[in-house]
Formats: sequence, C-alpha cells, structure tokens
Amino acid sequence: MSSNDLSDLSDLLRMLMSSRMEAASAAHGGGIRCNDYPALSNHICSFMSGNKATSIKKRENIAQQMIDKSPVIEDAKTFAGRNIQSKKITCDEEQYNCRNIIVNLTDSSAKFAEHVADSGYLELLLEELKISDLNPTKLDPNGNISEMHDFALSNLTILHNCLWRYEDTADVIEEAAGIDVILHFLRNAKSEKIQMEALMVLADAADPDENPEVLSATEGNIQFILDQGLIPALDKELKDDTHSFGVDEILHCLTSIAKNDSNAKHLVKLGILDILEAILQSRDELEEEAIQACVRLLHQLSLTSEEALRGEQGLIEEVKELTSSQNTEISERSAFILLNVGLTIDGQEIDSDDENRSDSIPSDDNDDDDQNEAGKIGTHPAVGTNAVGKQAMISYCWKQQELALKLRDRLSQRGFNVWIDVEKMEGSILEKMAEAVDGSAAVIMLVSEAYKNSENCRSEAEYAWKLKKHKVYALAEAGYDSRGWLGPMMGADLHYDIASNFTEASENLAKRVKGLLK
Repeated sequence: MSSNDLSDLSDLLRMLMSSRMEAASAAHGGGIRCNDYPALSNHICSFMSGNKATSIKKRENIAQQMIDKSPVIEDAKTFAGRNIQSKKITCDEEQYNCRNIIVNLTDSSAKFAEHVADSGYLELLLEELKISDLNPTKLDPNGNISEMHDFALSNLTILHNCLWRYEDTADVIEEAAGIDVILHFLRNAKSEKIQMEALMVLADAADPDENPEVLSATEGNIQFILDQGLIPALDKELKDDTHSFGVDEILHCLTSIAKNDSNAKHLVKLGILDILEAILQSRDELEEEAIQACVRLLHQLSLTSEEALRGEQGLIEEVKELTSSQNTEISERSAFILLNVGLTIDGQEIDSDDENRSDSIPSDDNDDDDQNEAGKIGTHPAVGTNAVGKQAMISYCWKQQELALKLRDRLSQRGFNVWIDVEKMEGSILEKMAEAVDGSAAVIMLVSEAYKNSENCRSEAEYAWKLKKHKVYALAEAGYDSRGWLGPMMGADLHYDIASNFTEASENLAKRVKGLLK
C-alpha cells in the first residue's frame, strides 16, 4: 500500500468520524448520518483487486486502521440493534455500505475477523436472522424481496468469514445458540446461494466429528459448491486473480462435510476425485495451502471411499509423489491415503499375513502364568524373530490415554508384552504406526466416539484389518454402541466394557489376549 493510499484512508476515516460526531449532536436524537460510508466502502473495495502477493499487506494495514480509528463496528451494532428492536429489517445506503466494509475486511483479514467476533456483533447478526423479514422460505434473489435475500446472505457471509479467519468464532456461535438458526437456513432456504453459505458456516461452527448429521447436504447443495465455489476459485487462483472464495477455503468446507458418509458419496459421484487430481497436477501453480487442503480432503475420502479412490490411477500416482514432499503434513497424509486404500508408499499391495487372521473367537485357556517374557512394555514396536505372535498393541484416542495406560499396566502385570504410544508420535507417524501394527499379533482397540472420529485411529484400525491381525475391542466409553465405520468392523464380536467395570472386563480381556498371543 502506498503512502498516498494510507493518507486517503486516514482522510476518509476522519471525515467519517466528523460525520458521526455531527450526527450524535444533531436535534434528531443522535441518529447515525454516515454520509462518507459509500466513499470509504469503495476505497476499501478498490484494494481488494490485484494479485495475492501485493494485496495481503494492504489488507492488514487497512484492517489495523479500521480497528484503531473507525466506528464501523459500533455503527453496525447500532443498525442491527434497531432492526432487532423493531423486528423489521431496514437497510438504507448507509447500513448497506457499513456492512459491505465488514464483509470485505472479515474476508481478507484475520485481525479484523477476530475484532468483529469479539465485539458482540455476531450475536446481533444471528438475532437478525430470526426476524420474519428474513424467513428463508421467502427469500428469492430474483424476486420482489431480493434486498432481504442479499441482507440474509451478507449476515451469513460475515459469520463464515469470521469462522474461516478466526477459529474461536465457533465458540461465539455455539454460546449464542446459533447452530439451529443457521441449520434453519440450510434446510429451508429456496436460494442455493444461501444454502451454500449456510453450509459453509456450519462446516466450521458445528463439530463434524461430534455430530456429522448436522452437515447433511443434498446432492444439489454439493453440486452448487463445486460449480459456483471450487471450480471458479481454482480458475481464478491459477490466473493469480481474486475470487470471493479461496481454493483452500472451499476444500476445507468439503473436508468437514465429507465426514458425513452420505456427503462423501455425493462428492465422489459428482466427480470430486477428477477435480482433486487436476489440482494436484497444477500444484506448482497453486499456493501450498491449497495443496494441503486438497490432501486433507483426499485423506478424509480415503476413509469412506477407498475403492473409488483406488480406481483413480492418475490420482494415486500424484499422491505417491507427494509422499516425498518437504511439507510434513502433506507427506504424512499422502502416505496415510495410500495406506487406507491398501497400498504401500511405493504403490504396492499391502501383503496381509494369513497366519495372524482370527476368524473365530478362541476359547479362554486356564489362567496359568507361563506367559511371554514378563511385563514388557514398548514405546516402540518389538523387533526380532519372536516379535510377531508375542506382542499386543493398544490402539487408542489420545483423549482416553489415562484408561489406556491403566489397561497397559494391568496387562503388563499379567506378563504380556504390550506396545503403546505413550507420547504423541513424532517424525514419520505412518511408519511408526505401521511398524507397531506389523510387529503385533493382536491389536486392542479402545473404541469410543472419539476413537471413531479420529483419522489416525481409523487408519490404525483399518491397517490392522487389512493385515488380518487379531482384534480385541475394549469399550472406552461405558456402554458405547459402535456406529459409522466401526460398526461393521466390530460386528457381533465380543467386546469388553472396561469403562464400566474395569477389573472384571480387563481380566476377561487378558484371558482372550493370552489365547491370541500363544
């Protein structure tokens, strides 16, 4: 940003404050007369053009000036408060331009998004969305109330921008009971634009791991996001131009909604794998954030759509190349993607060990003490000729480490050779996890909702399944009823509720593991 640009902005802000002060002392009761908002809005929007490299610094400079010197948020809160009090949406030119400034700056600046989220303004936006003028069933972008359509859309856009730029915004929306408000727009709006924006808000505001059904979308919703969001954003980014959404922004949304199995199926059906292959083929022309987001989505899809992904040879080749990326997240996730579709890093079939398969539950033997070498506990997989068939691995979600360590101690006291990750794996997570599963005859899975929703836990479990390892299921949540991908894996197999009755359940579990490790 040039010094002239900053000087122009400062002049506009001084004019705005002067107008605001005059309005506050006017005889009409302190109303806002922001006659300079149109000029300020146009001035800010002009800085949004140009390529990314030259605009980032401009945007942050503008954001800081607006935070330090502008009354725009206080004015916006006053406008919203009037709408809420009268239960009627009024949007004149001043309010329109005031909101337009907020839309643009929350879209481009994390600093400004945080300022807005912490100001109390988002709670007012959610209250405005409850006003009957914004009934989603009546909003039509081409009808007589298109102004109300655009007003509701801008509310959702500001919410989405703040969520995208400042993650604590989700707490603000949750505390304001905003999820149901947004869900109402997703489920009932006639406008595809509003449905898309509502879905993007929910992708960040709702926890897809805790409740993926909240993000249930129609095939039409997803098609619209691809056609009007991802593809135009990709086209603009390849031309080093600006677009209302970034490629990484859209892919982030799709990754969240793909945690719903139905959405994942829609994405595959609508050709997302071809689009992702095209993105990876163009990676030298795209920002690294876009490639990271692409790999995250592929990782999520590899958990639910492995057969479809495995059939995309061109895409698989691109993923194989990314396993040598200097970006640790990209290389690790790429390796996990290959693992999840049954391939090694070099693209070979994973060789399952038929000797370790358990097609039936072994009978409990007598509880004698002629176990393996007493009490071995590994933080790394056992090595040597006697490792396989002598070691049990505990697979668990980090949230339930205390219970996992308690089970480890009980098994080690009984003389079992146990492998468990007691410190979060560093370096090559995939390699260490694979070595741990490879070196174990049995994998004890501490299943829970958190386990089900963990990408790494799922990869461990499915890798053990592919290698046909013996699997033992311990409930880390009392009475946990397996759902999602865990349901078919556990089937009617025995499980041990160590969360409800640790002493008895762990004893029964130990008897079973003893039979498996012989």
